[in-house]
Amino acid sequence: MEFPNPMRLIPLTRSRSRVRAAASYRLPGWLWFVALWSGGVAAAVSLGFVFRIFMNATLFAVTR
Repeated sequence: MEFPNPMRLIPLTRSRSRVRAAASYRLPGWLWFVALWSGGVAAAVSLGFVFRIFMNATLFAVTR
């Protein structure tokens, strides 16, 4: 009968199958780059659109 090595550290919160499943589900680095870049562009465009709406609202409020 073989006993497990007592010096080996095994996290108590994760089983080996969960760790293996999580590692196989990881996205490649280039896909993260594309996703984050697209999210940043979308945020910048939407912020610019909101800024444009408020600038037009204040411009018309001042000129009338």
